[in-house]
Formats: sequence, structure tokens, C-alpha cells
Amino acid sequence: MRAFSRVSLLPWMLSLCMLTEALPVAADEEAEPESSPAQAAWQAASAAMIHGPSTIELRDQAQLELPSGYGFVPQQQAAALMRTMGNLTGDDFIGLVFPEIDSTPWFVSIQFEDSG
Repeated sequence: MRAFSRVSLLPWMLSLCMLTEALPVAADEEAEPESSPAQAAWQAASAAMIHGPSTIELRDQAQLELPSGYGFVPQQQAAALMRTMGNLTGDDFIGLVFPEIDSTPWFVSIQFEDSG
């Protein structure tokens, strides 16, 4: 595993952490906070990420030739991640592609539409 493999999700995780830190907390909650569902989803996505260069099977329909510098998060972990961001996924959802080097937070959602 390359040294920057976990860095790709860092901007997203930092943004999420800043957002959750900005939320009001009850005064009686002094205990150490447990991992939030969002943090758990990011950790699972990061652990499941397939790093390029790699060939990703997109169901039985196609292959994605993922180049170096990008990572693919499979359907199960990607769907959980999408839910933490307030997005819904359906049966056509396949996964997400993230950049591993670019510091600008973006991703591509991959879906398959059986249209004929």
C-alpha cells in the first residue's frame, strides 16, 4: 500500500469532522465521544478502497481501468458513505472513484442503467 493511499479521503474526513464539531453538544456529555456513523463509514470506505492501477469489474457489464492515483470504493462501503452525505443509492449504484493525489475533494459516482 502506498503512503498516500489514506490521504485521498482526508479532505472529506476533515470537512465532516469540522461539521460535527460545530454541532452543539449537551453539557452533560463529557465522556469521550465514540466513533460516529459517518466516521465509521469513511474508515470502512478507506479500508475497502481498491487502488489504481487496477482493473475493476463493473458487474458483468464492463471493466474500469483505474489509473494510478485513483481509488475505487465498492458498492457496499460506497453506499454507506453516500448515506452519510445525505445521498440515496439504488440497485443501479456500483461504487465511487476518488482521487488519491488531488487535494480538491471530489468523487465520481458509478451507476449502471439496464436500458436494453
